[in-house]
Amino acid sequence: MSALKTTLVAAVALAGGTHLWHVHQRHLADVQLRAQADTSGFVPVLMSDGAPRDVVLILAPLNCPSAAAQRAHLIETRLNELGIRNQRTNNYSIRPTPDNKADVERTASVLNGGVPIVIFNGRGKANPTPEDVIAEYRRSGA
Repeated sequence: MSALKTTLVAAVALAGGTHLWHVHQRHLADVQLRAQADTSGFVPVLMSDGAPRDVVLILAPLNCPSAAAQRAHLIETRLNELGIRNQRTNNYSIRPTPDNKADVERTASVLNGGVPIVIFNGRGKANPTPEDVIAEYRRSGA
């Protein structure tokens, strides 16, 4: 019975240590992401294949009543009111290569950060406010 108890304690300790390591890694990634953010909170990301320049891309479910989709609709509406070109989409694709691994990882962090995701001229942010998006647009001088 003692060997079983020791094995269980070791397994729990290993699982707990692994969990703590993953939490630590996520925290480091978040810190690195925030360090690269501009004043609007946008960070460098890879543009979706074929994405137009100088058009704000709003990634979110289309025709969906979810809270996230409604936040995307609010951003879209506000940008339209200001005459800022935007495109709402639920498609995003890139071609990872050995040379852009860091860019892919940073982009994945943004894409996993919450919906909607807004991307504009190679900079992106998860779940921004309309004001964040407008500030980024104006900051870029578009």
